[in-house]
Amino acid sequence: MLVVANNLLEAEAGVKADEREKFLADKCPPIELPYSKDELLELCQKLHEQIDISEEERYSIEFKLNMVLNEVRHFKEIIFTFIF
Repeated sequence: MLVVANNLLEAEAGVKADEREKFLADKCPPIELPYSKDELLELCQKLHEQIDISEEERYSIEFKLNMVLNEVRHFKEIIFTFIF
């Protein structure tokens, strides 16, 4: 009896797996990219280069901003010492 139940469960699991694959094939067709693999790799490399450039610019701007903020704090301290 357990063997029969086990066989029925395995058959049901197989049917569900087939239904799932059929549903996914209908609802989610395979991805068709307009580019070849080499073109995608080249595009990724260009994007990484642009990211590197923007990160360098961000770092530079952040560094300059921190320098200006430190200078402003310093001048505030100087002004504060002259006032009081």
